[in-house]
Amino acid sequence: MTHTTRFHRWIRPSMLLVWICLGAVTAQAQLRLNLTGTEKFFLAYEPVPVRLEIENFTGTLLALGQEPHTDWLRLRVTTEEGTLVPATAEAMKSPVLDIPAGRQAVVDINVSRFFAAREPGTYFVQAVVNLGPGEEFTSPYVSFDISPGQTIWSQKIGFTSAGKSEKRHYRLMKQVRGRYMRLFLRVDDEENQLIYGVYNLGMLVSSDQPSIRIDKDSRLWILHRVAPRTHRCSVYDPMHHKIVDRYFDSSRSAPRLMMDEDGGIEIVGGREIVGRTET
Repeated sequence: MTHTTRFHRWIRPSMLLVWICLGAVTAQAQLRLNLTGTEKFFLAYEPVPVRLEIENFTGTLLALGQEPHTDWLRLRVTTEEGTLVPATAEAMKSPVLDIPAGRQAVVDINVSRFFAAREPGTYFVQAVVNLGPGEEFTSPYVSFDISPGQTIWSQKIGFTSAGKSEKRHYRLMKQVRGRYMRLFLRVDDEENQLIYGVYNLGMLVSSDQPSIRIDKDSRLWILHRVAPRTHRCSVYDPMHHKIVDRYFDSSRSAPRLMMDEDGGIEIVGGREIVGRTET
């Protein structure tokens, strides 16, 4: 059985290091570490997920996260020049994990949650597992790039939360990844220099412009084409919570965002595709 521990809230030290899309594997005396990344390119503040697979060859149960192995896992993140990337204000904590002899466990980590890889460039991530003096195990490096996206729309809004007036800045950004264009939403507070999140809204047909509306509750509605005959509608509130994520078949009629007299938004046209997952 594979045991999975997740870190939720979802960024070359040498020319000799080579990017390996599916990760890199290293075998050491008692543990085998395999670190993988999901994608190569990211926007600043976007979640950067990596997965660490740990195989236990110690011949006994490995109880991690308990005495004496409470602080057993850390990441080393460096720039292309080999400079260590500083940690964010949120400290990364080692999970509690039991790995039977001869078995494997998995840890999913959001790098950008714990390390301030914000500037454009290439970054390298290495996992380090420490079981005590003389028992440190490392994975090879996995790399990712932070690259700037293009802002195609932005709007500042005000709203009231718990009786307090607040402000937000919605930004829609696009970025080419491989052969495809992708659309992103960034939610921030410029005045207080806070970034609340960057969210991947899926593929964007490059010839189309998203349809955008803000309703009476300051929620952002985004309707865009993800395929020649498919539209996706995403709705986020000012607290950066995703409210709606729906897909529509537009082969007969294209869906549209319509505002009613009370400032609410409804989707008119198209045929909803039930059960469709993110693209």
